[in-house]
Amino acid sequence: MIINRLKPVVVVLAGALGALALAAFGSDSADPATAVPAAATTVPPAATAVPTTAPTETVALPTTMPVPPTVAATNAPDPTSVPTVAPTATSALDTVYSEYGFTLNLDLGADVQSTGYSESAPSETQGLASFVYSGVTVGLVWSPSNSKAPLEFVAALYYDIQAAQPGINFESISGGDITVSGQTGEFGGFKAVDGGGTAIGGGLISAWNCSNDIAYRMTLTGADATAVAV
Repeated sequence: MIINRLKPVVVVLAGALGALALAAFGSDSADPATAVPAAATTVPPAATAVPTTAPTETVALPTTMPVPPTVAATNAPDPTSVPTVAPTATSALDTVYSEYGFTLNLDLGADVQSTGYSESAPSETQGLASFVYSGVTVGLVWSPSNSKAPLEFVAALYYDIQAAQPGINFESISGGDITVSGQTGEFGGFKAVDGGGTAIGGGLISAWNCSNDIAYRMTLTGADATAVAV
C-alpha cells in the first residue's frame, strides 16, 4: 500500500534528475571555439594617496614688545608771537664840534662829517666839514688864505654855485661885513629863482681870515631863504 503511494514521487524525482543530466550534457557538447569566457568581475581596489605632512617652520615670537625711539621735543615758535626787533642804536648829535683848531656851537645838535679839502684827510690847516642844521645845509671850508681878502672868497664861492646850476637864476639880495671871534669878514646873501620867476631857495656865503693865515668860508643853502638868513 505504501509502495503504491511512493511510485508517483519516484517518477517525478527520476524525471527531474534526467532533466538535470540533459542540461549538463548540453553544456558539455557546446563548441569550445565560440565559448565566451566569463568577464572578471573583481575590480582591484584603487590606490588611495596618503598625504604627506610638510614640515612646519617654527617662528620664534618676541618675548618683549619693541620700544619706539624717543624723540627729543623741540621748542616750536609760537605762531602768534611777534619777533622783537632790537632798536638800532642812533649816534648822538654833536652840540659842540671842536676839532682842527676851531669850535662850532650847535645848540640843536648836528651830525658833523669832516674830510680833507686839499689833502686826503682833514687837518688844522685844511679840511671840509658838512652837516645839516635845522633844515639848512652847511659847508665849512678852511685852508691857507694865500693873502686873499674875505670878499674875494665870497665872490669866488658865489660864482662856483652859479656855475654848478646853470638852469637856475641867482639874485644877490644882501651883503656886508661880519665879525667872527674878533675877526672881520664879509658875507653875501642870494636867492635862487626858476624860469617862471618863482623863488626855489636861497643861500648865504661868509668868509673871514684868522691871524694864523687860515681862511674860513661858510656856505648855507636851503629851500627857505628866510630860514637860511636867520
